[in-house]
Amino acid sequence: LHIAAQGVLLGSDDGKQYYAADAIPLHGDSTLEDGNVGQIFAVNAENITIEGPGMIDGRGAQFRSAVRGGAAPP
Repeated sequence: LHIAAQGVLLGSDDGKQYYAADAIPLHGDSTLEDGNVGQIFAVNAENITIEGPGMIDGRGAQFRSAVRGGAAPP
């Protein structure tokens, strides 16, 4: 994936548009509520690159866990 200069890969502000957490191989608790979702992920894949001078904005604030009082992950 190449993100061109001035390009932005923008995440949705609707968390329901992301893959269900059980589609992503995670360890431990994996629910939308605790933020375990992925904008980009691959399973059983090789040679994957995200490159270029552009930006990825996942709009992560919406996924901050209520368990931590909405605090950013450590």
